[in-house]
Amino acid sequence: MSRFGTLAICVRNLLGKTMNLTTALVTISLATTCAAQAQPDSRFDGTWVGTEIVTPQLVSWDPKTPKPKPERTEITIAIARGGTLVGIIGGICPGRFQHVWWTGNTLNFDAHNCKRNVSLSSDGKTLIEKGSVAQILGTWVAASGNGRMQSIRNSLLSGAFHRQ
Repeated sequence: MSRFGTLAICVRNLLGKTMNLTTALVTISLATTCAAQAQPDSRFDGTWVGTEIVTPQLVSWDPKTPKPKPERTEITIAIARGGTLVGIIGGICPGRFQHVWWTGNTLNFDAHNCKRNVSLSSDGKTLIEKGSVAQILGTWVAASGNGRMQSIRNSLLSGAFHRQ
């Protein structure tokens, strides 16, 4: 049975006989529209390679404070199963991302202090990345509980990637 057929049965069971046919059809229509918008998009699937730019954000009242220089790193983004499985090799926050969701034509994913989103260029050949990361600078000794965090550095992430 299709996803929409199952949805119709669920709505019918939930609504019972208290709603009229028009209200039930409108409810089914809205529910299927929302379900269709949340569908995976296989256009994103593949291995994408390129340069990620990490731009530290410095907040200072002193105009003489030098601005931190952006850091460039080569990374690989692997996307599979219609954008439901995402992993990154290299860069500032590598690993597999468990929390993945769609907002329109943008694939969003995050883990801990690293948040990213990617979208396709109009020709579908370039993956555009935007995001942010909060890095904890300093030391922490987990065994004894001693240590201290020196500061947090917030950085913006951006990049352009092409299929490998």
